[in-house]
Amino acid sequence: MEAIGDFSWVKQLLTAEVIERFHVGEYRAVALRIPLTEGNALSQYHYRILLFHDDDTQPSVAFNLETSILGSLCLTEQIGREHRNLGSADDTLAYADFRAWAAGRAELLLTRSAGQQSDRGRPHAARGRSQRQSRPAPQKRSRG
Repeated sequence: MEAIGDFSWVKQLLTAEVIERFHVGEYRAVALRIPLTEGNALSQYHYRILLFHDDDTQPSVAFNLETSILGSLCLTEQIGREHRNLGSADDTLAYADFRAWAAGRAELLLTRSAGQQSDRGRPHAARGRSQRQSRPAPQKRSRG
């Protein structure tokens, strides 16, 4: 997967509180609590879980609890350059509940991704389509 398109994670790794580090399958995860500051009052991240694949130095997935530009809390996910709003969140959402939500999303994403990876490079017939019996090509008859 490609790196997420939002580079604010670099500054956040340096300035935010690291809540915990853990693994999700083949991914290293870093959970952050981002403090509210004057400079980032709009579209503010509250919690972020960044997923780094293997030895990658940039995250390819991020799960976020953020304040939208309209001022409401929402749950979002970033996969590569895509940033999706997955719905509103309660103002009292605790980190443990956010982490449980993100873990469920990660499991779904990684299971789907693993299925796609296992199909790559395999013949179409090996992907569940029925194989035809191979028959020799018909011979052309020569006129004599």
